[in-house]
Amino acid sequence: MIPGVEMTFDRNNTPNLKQHNITLEGKTSRGLAVKLRPQTENDWDALERWNNDPEVLYYSDGDDVTFRSPEEVRYIYRSVSQNAFCFMIEADGREVGECWLQQMNLPRVLQMFPGLDCRRIDLMIGEKAQWSQGIGSAAIRLLTDFGFAAEKADIIYNPEIADYNIRSQKAFQKVGYQIAAEIPQPPGSKAQKCIDLKLTREDWLKEPYSRRTRYQGAIVVDHHILLIKHREHRTGRAYWVMPGGGIDSGETEEECVRREMQEETNLDVRVISLLLNEPALPGNLYQQYKTYLCEPVTGEASPGGEPEPAAASWYSISAVKWFDLRSEAEWDPLLVNDPITYLALQSIRRKLGYLTK
Repeated sequence: MIPGVEMTFDRNNTPNLKQHNITLEGKTSRGLAVKLRPQTENDWDALERWNNDPEVLYYSDGDDVTFRSPEEVRYIYRSVSQNAFCFMIEADGREVGECWLQQMNLPRVLQMFPGLDCRRIDLMIGEKAQWSQGIGSAAIRLLTDFGFAAEKADIIYNPEIADYNIRSQKAFQKVGYQIAAEIPQPPGSKAQKCIDLKLTREDWLKEPYSRRTRYQGAIVVDHHILLIKHREHRTGRAYWVMPGGGIDSGETEEECVRREMQEETNLDVRVISLLLNEPALPGNLYQQYKTYLCEPVTGEASPGGEPEPAAASWYSISAVKWFDLRSEAEWDPLLVNDPITYLALQSIRRKLGYLTK
């Protein structure tokens, strides 16, 4: 049985799968491409096949279940989807499993974290030939980054993983999840004990789960600075920011800035000097902001892409624009009313001598 899902159903009153438009992409440690795409009403053939494989169900269900009827399968996924992002897992373009990021639905867990945004991750690798290939860990990492970066969850808590499902335990632990509780099971149960695993936002923000510092470029030409506009997929909210992001393994700070400028603005730049090194506001994805003064070398400014899966699932870069550092008179109201980027630009203007106070 899936914890928190009541196995009574009414085929006439169960709503269809709740849809979303989030797609997440990454790779396993061996370089296998993994994609999480939205689950749809066209996926029942694969879902029913996996939910009628006794060996798959042995690991994915805590009860002695060997098959599920089409009505049961539809009820489970449709019900979960009302409070979750449900995905199909693809590996190198082939459907191999399913997963979801769900609002926590177990009272015993919610009582432990009152007032916090608590989520859970569930997944099934239905194609047995793809077991032990790192696909589960890759899917968990994608959902984890999405949950903390885009959804702003406080904690992701994964309850009641059976003691015989070692692959699932290790998949979560590879992403940084820690054992939160060991729960003995009644005599005669499939498992002797079940394990709860958790990861908090604070731990996710620590290395190696996330990158703490945002390296951004103040690209300045003829008294104008280049900003990019982010537009969130779910809400449509838009806002201006300086191009930038986290550092990759082995990069210097200047190499990171040059790469980010090229990815997000299609400009090759020369990094001149460190302009600002300031702490982020509490609760921000990053803990520190380092801003480098840059000048274009080649290219023409235009909206680039966001290669980070978690970020790409959250927003796109919809526009670029040059803003006059000498005067705010023609600044976009979105920028003037943005407390974060507006204050950052004021610091840059003071540092470059455009403001005296």
